[in-house]
Amino acid sequence: MLKVLLWLVALLPIAAFAQPRCYWTDMIEPQPFLGTENEVIVLADGSVWKDISYLYLYLYEYSPRVVICPDQGRMILESGGRRHVFTLIRLR
Repeated sequence: MLKVLLWLVALLPIAAFAQPRCYWTDMIEPQPFLGTENEVIVLADGSVWKDISYLYLYLYEYSPRVVICPDQGRMILESGGRRHVFTLIRLR
């Protein structure tokens, strides 16, 4: 049992390092962001993404601040007290 515990403790730094990187950024385009399928999204960090979520939310958000998780292909936007998660593919 002690060997298993020591092995797990030794792997903790590796597991923490392997976690997907997510960060805050601002959406530059489109204005307004509707949250509908196939919107092309340009972020302040210069990356370009396409929404493939099959959602039709009609949010009308202007320059929203979002969390982007490139390794997961996810974008999180809070609007109207709700958290919306979008599936994205990177174009640039």
